[in-house]
Amino acid sequence: MTQHRINTQTGTVSTADFQGWDAWLKSKINPENCYLLAHQTDGVNWGRFDAAGWTFSNSIYDNAPVFAPSKLLELRVFHEAFELFVWRTQMGYRWRLIEDVPDGTLACNVLSEAQWLWGSRREAKSNGNFTLLGDGAQGMRHAVPIDVPKDYFIKVAAGKNTTHHPVRLHVNHYVQPDPDTGLATVFASRLVKLDTETLLTPEVSNES
Repeated sequence: MTQHRINTQTGTVSTADFQGWDAWLKSKINPENCYLLAHQTDGVNWGRFDAAGWTFSNSIYDNAPVFAPSKLLELRVFHEAFELFVWRTQMGYRWRLIEDVPDGTLACNVLSEAQWLWGSRREAKSNGNFTLLGDGAQGMRHAVPIDVPKDYFIKVAAGKNTTHHPVRLHVNHYVQPDPDTGLATVFASRLVKLDTETLLTPEVSNES
């Protein structure tokens, strides 16, 4: 574990106000270079923000749901420096912002975790911003908002090439001692970044 200092904010937003979700997000954070993970009633949607604004999984995968605030269950917009988490309630939405800053008001320990995501093969060539991944005989698919080279799905085991899950979702778990028991407790978790891990030196190829 490492020591961090953080700032946190929480609040509510009405369903009507959240229909203008992009402007509302920009009132809380700078979305530049952020990723987005949305759980909706009709599926999971990844997004990313760049010079052209927000783009989503359905830019490369037709079966991905269209991002729709009316269908949102929870939303995480994340960057290495912060995460804005929004979730639906009976009264509208609640939100929480966690920022990792050197002069943060709350000192805590951080346990960092790299979670493996589904995706043992690339279903289509990356469009530079998103890569469509597939996994298993069931044909599970999702489009992640990063470029994943085709060679990253290979690993060598016992002299043979086998499949590899290269995409990692990094998570920070914030830890403090319980004031009553003294036991270390995770009081909050947030998404940090997406990246890839290869077990091979990527081959030189006309297709990345």
